[in-house]
Amino acid sequence: MSAQLPNEARRVALAGLQLADSSLPIGRFAHSNGTERWLSENPSASSTELEQLVSVSLTEAIAPLDGAALNAAHRAETATELLELDALLTAHKSASASRAASQSCGRQLAQLAQRLVQDELLTDYCALVDSRQSEGNLAIVEGVLARATAIPAEMAVLISLRSAASGMLSAAVRLGRLTPSLAQVSLRTLAGSVDEATTIALATKVGEWHSTAAELEICLLASGREEISFFAS
Repeated sequence: MSAQLPNEARRVALAGLQLADSSLPIGRFAHSNGTERWLSENPSASSTELEQLVSVSLTEAIAPLDGAALNAAHRAETATELLELDALLTAHKSASASRAASQSCGRQLAQLAQRLVQDELLTDYCALVDSRQSEGNLAIVEGVLARATAIPAEMAVLISLRSAASGMLSAAVRLGRLTPSLAQVSLRTLAGSVDEATTIALATKVGEWHSTAAELEICLLASGREEISFFAS
């Protein structure tokens, strides 16, 4: 007879699946995080080249900044600490499109989070977000929500980074540059990159946050100047 998961482990797994669900109504679908612009500048890019872009974005840009911020937020003990982490994360986002995407999705998650779980720290922080005393960056909200639902920091970071990869591939699908089936194959191929990025995020301390994927950063900076765009970023 196979061993069964303890009830608490099942509850944590369910909370993690909910946080990873692409149908979570926080507006992720409206953002490509620079993928739309990159695809327009690379009209003949193959799925392999797109995978390389996602891999570099994860390990060089998202993990050492948003991933590391999520990890720090998960370990924060007061709303003041979260407020400071939130402001620091905003300061590290040089592209206005990146800041807008992070804060728009984060604020929507903060509103939803208060209906999902009762937790004093989560409630205190979300009150700061609701009153615009804190920016409400997505990584910070994800971190404090994961903590409130007993999702371990490592799992929360893994979920967030996997969602970022999935979001970029999904944008390519919606733009007609990738089939849904091929996107799933690519996501599986990128499992190693997601794992590596998680390790990077967990090892990056607050004073070491950085984002160095120049190509994607340029695409994000340019995305705000598009006259016609399918995505907001």
